[in-house]
Amino acid sequence: MNVQGCLNIPTVANVRRLVGVRALLFVLVISTNTSLADELDVTRGLLAQGKTAAAFEQMQVYTAKHPRDIQGWFLLGWAAQASQQLNQAIDAYEKLLQLRPDLPEAYNNLAVLYAARGDDKRARDYLFTALNTHPSYALAYQNLNQLYASLASNAYNRALNTQTDDKVPTLPLPPLTPIERVDDARAPVRGAGEGPAEVKRQVQEMLTAWAHAWSKADADHYLKFYAPQFVLPDGVARGDWEAQRRARLSSPRFIEVKLRQVDVRPLEESSLALANFDQLYRSDNFTDTVKKFLVVKKLGGRWLIMQEVTGS
Repeated sequence: MNVQGCLNIPTVANVRRLVGVRALLFVLVISTNTSLADELDVTRGLLAQGKTAAAFEQMQVYTAKHPRDIQGWFLLGWAAQASQQLNQAIDAYEKLLQLRPDLPEAYNNLAVLYAARGDDKRARDYLFTALNTHPSYALAYQNLNQLYASLASNAYNRALNTQTDDKVPTLPLPPLTPIERVDDARAPVRGAGEGPAEVKRQVQEMLTAWAHAWSKADADHYLKFYAPQFVLPDGVARGDWEAQRRARLSSPRFIEVKLRQVDVRPLEESSLALANFDQLYRSDNFTDTVKKFLVVKKLGGRWLIMQEVTGS
């Protein structure tokens, strides 16, 4: 009786055959992955040479063959973006986010595209989302910082237009910085501080005190909430800006400032935060409700305003 056959014990020849098949499969997998990486590297080479149209066509073919490849969709978006095919770039990044909704790189580049179109609201929203998915994502903060500075400048220009007969032009949104590779965005901004919940509490307390000082027309206290590095509208000196603020606080007989829907988002491991809220302003001669955006930073143990932007 063949005991080996009854017990289904593998022979030496069968073991060698099985090992050989597995080794072949392993080699095939490695070869396939290497081939895909080579295709992506060829596309990156085309982009480096400025051959953006060829890179775009190559990635269209690639993503059709590999519809779930993250790097492929990102490179398709980047190639379209580099060749000024903005609609195709937006489509590629949105497809990428369907596969991986946690990638801040795609949100950042969508913000870049919408800023190029002059759509500051969408650009700002995408940068906020990038920071929500990766709170220490340095480039998204850098772009948001640049976007806020531009919006602040335009808000100041609009204010000048209401006070003078000379029309001050609205400046285009600045070109924001895109990401060229999915893994380039992972270097965090280092910092130290309290946890997010504590940061939110402290910033909300600061905002309440800031609004209270404004309502009391206490200019000295009010101005102390603005950091020495506060971003001023283009062409305005700090002394002139402070004089304008003092005049606006002293002119009305009464002022009432209320904040609603306050949202605070800590960044940079809690040394920096973004705040947005509805600001309700009322005085004896003016009433207004606006969306307000602040960048605040903890300096010398106090939360201070670095940037202030008024939205619609």
